[in-house]
Amino acid sequence: KFFSNEDISDKLPMIFEGWSREPADTVVQHWPYTFPVLRPLGNSSTERYQPIVLQPGLVYLNTMESVASAMEGSVIAARNAALLLHNKALMS
Repeated sequence: KFFSNEDISDKLPMIFEGWSREPADTVVQHWPYTFPVLRPLGNSSTERYQPIVLQPGLVYLNTMESVASAMEGSVIAARNAALLLHNKALMS
């Protein structure tokens, strides 16, 4: 499975050895806005990203969404948020 902002079906023979130019099982689906162009946002000119900790006990997991958008990133963000809150609870 490949995801791209453009049709890459003509590039598949370069990626996979022995790939037919017209494989019957290749499906190209165009979904507009699947990969939006997002730019990092900050609260001031000195910040490059939105804050992760919004207030004590409230963590914003999607702050990195404008930098890297993927399910794996969300899983890592959730794990890090849980560890952050756990460590804060242990310190207080």
